[in-house]
Amino acid sequence: MQPMIRTALMPKWWQSFVLILLRLAQILFLVPFYLYFSERASLTESVAWFLAVVAFQYVLLFIIRRIEDIATRSKIERLLEQEANETIIEGDEQ
Repeated sequence: MQPMIRTALMPKWWQSFVLILLRLAQILFLVPFYLYFSERASLTESVAWFLAVVAFQYVLLFIIRRIEDIATRSKIERLLEQEANETIIEGDEQ
């Protein structure tokens, strides 16, 4: 899982946070294998854990994507408004 392209408009702290969060989510793939090979879970339970990890990662990615969509959309709207205001001011000066 790599951060989305939309992340380019996000602050650096957000980019770092998302990268760390997604890397930690990738480590969760080890949980089912650990449970199975340490004989704490059967094969069926380990497969269920694996599917739960996959579902968790998709939900996490969906949440991150929605946050970035909302933030990016509002930032683009602000930039367009600022550009329109500058154009109006330049038109008034001429």
